[in-house]
Amino acid sequence: MKLFRDMDQLSGGERSVAALALLFAIHSYHPSPFFILDEVDAALDNANLGKVARFIREQARGNVQFIQISHKSLLYERAEALVGVYKDREEETSRILTLDLSAYK
Repeated sequence: MKLFRDMDQLSGGERSVAALALLFAIHSYHPSPFFILDEVDAALDNANLGKVARFIREQARGNVQFIQISHKSLLYERAEALVGVYKDREEETSRILTLDLSAYK
């Protein structure tokens, strides 16, 4: 229910929603098997973040896999799995932790 505005007049959250809408519109025309989304939720408020998380969850039921990089707990709560990367200082390497959340839902 918003009026048309140029992109430079939109807030960061509105730009994020517009970019995601374009991305998913392209996906509906030419589907991709997976998405990697890197902090696309950074500028979103909780209401819009919930809508995006719900949409991603609905899309993930099909033949699409999402890898979402985020710092927001709302997305963590709705994820099927969490993957963490940390530095092992003793061995000077990166380590990966994975937590399957499907058993907790």
